[in-house]
Amino acid sequence: MTPTELLLIRHAEAWCNIDDTVGGPRGCRGLTPRGHEQARLLAARLGEGHTGAGRVDVLYASPRRRAAQTAEAMSRTLDLPVRFLPEFREQDLGAADGLSRAVLHNGFDGNPVLEPWRVPASGAESWSAYVARISAALTALAEAHRGHRVLVVTHGEAVNAAHHVFLGLPPDWPGPLPVTVDNTAVTRWREQPWDRHRPALGLRWDLYAHNDTAHLTQPVPTTL
Repeated sequence: MTPTELLLIRHAEAWCNIDDTVGGPRGCRGLTPRGHEQARLLAARLGEGHTGAGRVDVLYASPRRRAAQTAEAMSRTLDLPVRFLPEFREQDLGAADGLSRAVLHNGFDGNPVLEPWRVPASGAESWSAYVARISAALTALAEAHRGHRVLVVTHGEAVNAAHHVFLGLPPDWPGPLPVTVDNTAVTRWREQPWDRHRPALGLRWDLYAHNDTAHLTQPVPTTL
């Protein structure tokens, strides 16, 4: 059986990262010049392996401007259309959209990590609800593309939530998890049997790479 692979990629550097603002539908202003260069370097790396076992079969992206612009670079290199999935957008932060993250955190009554079920702003989505959303999206994606290699350009929060899901953590587990997700970092999961000699045990997701940014530091792209 050909394994299903998910390549989850955080978008390139965006203006909301530089400004440290909440980049929802109002706050996202797209990529910085440096971000566009990061996207180009990652696309070149992906293009190096876009034949044989390293071929990407389908390309998805969050509809946020910064993710869409990052995905456009992948689309040109891989000759694949971008399919937008709203489920892979960042955590909805409601009335905090466009505001400084310092304002968001200072206005939260309590610890947002230890109380993941609480909403951090008016009209916002709790972390627990966000993990549930990403869980459903990952399940649907894997079922729709069983045995294929799927690339998703998304957000650091989504990459973090995927760890939560694939590691089987309970819904009320403190989060986001303390893991680094840099701009254009590649996180790679592969679905495979628990025991190839006992298929009845079912499948599991194995983490093959996390926060892989070799394309930003090496002059020659390293294939994935």
